[in-house]
Amino acid sequence: MNSESVTTSGSDSVSIPQNSQEIYEREERIVVDYSNQPDKYKNLLVSDEIRREGDLLERRVNELSHTVQHIKSPNIQFEKARAKTKKAQQAFERMNLEAERFGNHAVHHVQIPEAE
Repeated sequence: MNSESVTTSGSDSVSIPQNSQEIYEREERIVVDYSNQPDKYKNLLVSDEIRREGDLLERRVNELSHTVQHIKSPNIQFEKARAKTKKAQQAFERMNLEAERFGNHAVHHVQIPEAE
């Protein structure tokens, strides 16, 4: 069997099959565990039932996706406002430091005479 070895991140090596026979052998070794699926999905026998359940699940996914989009929009607006506030706060702190430095610099050159 001729296969090419590809190294992924780390020291793991992944073998890429080079011929159909090797692909079929690898597919035969795949084990799918359906034990955690609800019984109502395990017992579907007719393709119409399967299609109906698939359509129902697809509609539910679309509804949830729609809900996520409604939630995302206010979050994006909040993040923009938060970034704007952070920028303003940093500008305020910079101005405070600059004013403090300017004040210290102005007072630093003035010496108070010592009383004798």
